[in-house]
Amino acid sequence: MATVPSEITSQSPSTPNPTKQKVRVVIVGGGFAGLEALRYFRGSAFSYTLIEKKQYHEFTPDIPEAITSPTLLRKISKPFSSCRVVDRCVFVKDIVRFDAVQKRVYYVKPEGGPEEFEEFDYCVLCTGATYTS
Repeated sequence: MATVPSEITSQSPSTPNPTKQKVRVVIVGGGFAGLEALRYFRGSAFSYTLIEKKQYHEFTPDIPEAITSPTLLRKISKPFSSCRVVDRCVFVKDIVRFDAVQKRVYYVKPEGGPEEFEEFDYCVLCTGATYTS
């Protein structure tokens, strides 16, 4: 299990924030780890931005069953727009780079256009894994 800096864990919803400014948390990836990170950091002291390629979370363990039962297809994906925990969702084509000094994630939107960025105080990378069989 990953460790979380004490300054983050001390910012619980019941902890007063003297600056009244929310801590900006950017979560890259909306799979199981990204949703767990959202759940972990939820609270009034944080402002969340989810950066994801798809506009929905896909419950991948049910995919083989959904192939044989097409009625299950609607149940295995949930749009992030229905997720009330996230303050903001940014859907991207690609993450271009991370700038740890300026604390920015640079990305390109699906429709193209210039590079854009999202600033953060903390960035959580939950991009999943790929494998070959």
